[in-house]
Amino acid sequence: MSITVGKGTAWRAGTVVAIAISGLLVAADPAAAATASATVTVSLTGTPQGTLAAGYAGLSFESNPSNGQGGVNSGKFDALGNLPQLLRNLGPGVIRFGGNSVDRTYATATPAALSGLVRLADATGYTYVYSTNLAHYNAATTGADAAAVNAALGARLKSFACGNEPDLYVNNAYRPAGYGSSQYVSDANACINNVRGRVPGLRISGPDTAGPGWLNSYASAERGRTNILATHHYPLSNCGGVNGTATGLIAASKRSSEAGLVASAAATASSNGMPLIMSEVNSAACSGIVGVSNTFVSAHPAPVRCWP
Repeated sequence: MSITVGKGTAWRAGTVVAIAISGLLVAADPAAAATASATVTVSLTGTPQGTLAAGYAGLSFESNPSNGQGGVNSGKFDALGNLPQLLRNLGPGVIRFGGNSVDRTYATATPAALSGLVRLADATGYTYVYSTNLAHYNAATTGADAAAVNAALGARLKSFACGNEPDLYVNNAYRPAGYGSSQYVSDANACINNVRGRVPGLRISGPDTAGPGWLNSYASAERGRTNILATHHYPLSNCGGVNGTATGLIAASKRSSEAGLVASAAATASSNGMPLIMSEVNSAACSGIVGVSNTFVSAHPAPVRCWP
């Protein structure tokens, strides 16, 4: 799950510095941090560094409930309990359904789930990015699902996406060795043509790649067909073992590389007439890293923009 702050929130220099310092205290020596003392000054009247626009906040969830993050058909996304108020606290934003589970076993949204999404959207002002299974693509199922989702959500549907992290399809054994961006574009076009045949004018986002490598070729090929360019970023990883530390997460070099990555992706999007969204961001891929992702350090002030 990825979170950014919401509408009308002004970033102030003193606040960001305090967050970074807090993270360092936790990360450097957790045992010592329990007894050490330090003074941190947070300025609530500092000079605003900018205001985040409405719709900037984003939350990304798995599509399939068996993945442990609720999922479209879990019944957890409804105008019940404290979820609506928690979302309103962030300001109007976007909920994305996708993740690895969408390309494993996900099929369709149930009518009950779609009714719940409508109620939640109406209670909070949130909109949705909805993904379909491209790794195990079924044209009839996808077309019918797109029509049902669009009919239920209407203007609450921000965009429709075909698949998740296709640049890892070979790694996940979804496609044979040699599968590249051109083959993915062909697969994506079949999906896009299908869903737009059922829902003319349906807004499309993609490619939701794990890294920036395919963005240029995808954006160039899909210019005028895809409405939103989407990619993911995790500065650290726990895929196949821990790769990264708390100190590394907030290092100046890491922030600089992240800024460069986002700037490059934004330039690609702009040159092809699309806005950019970072549709998945978090501290570490593959469920995070204990001692990093579950500490204050994971709130590092990285310049990653989640939603346009």
